[in-house]
Amino acid sequence: MDHFKDEPRAGRPRTAVTSENIEVVPELIGSALTEIILHDYLGLKKVTCCWVPHSLHEVQKQDRVDYCLQMLEKFDGSKSNCVYDIITGDE
Repeated sequence: MDHFKDEPRAGRPRTAVTSENIEVVPELIGSALTEIILHDYLGLKKVTCCWVPHSLHEVQKQDRVDYCLQMLEKFDGSKSNCVYDIITGDE
């Protein structure tokens, strides 16, 4: 079987996030202007001032496992497919 490879070609790059672009952005846009763009033009707002690492204690992890097992038992016991409609998140 023949293997096909694309030859390098000119055109739009796959991504605009490059180390060069990351270094240049702070020089082009100051932090004050960045906040104005994010808030006034993009409609974003600051929810928190810092990143908070998300870590669970062992008891919290076990509580989540127990709850999930209860849900599986509840829906599997009735042979319902509703368990596939449950959406979860960590936010």
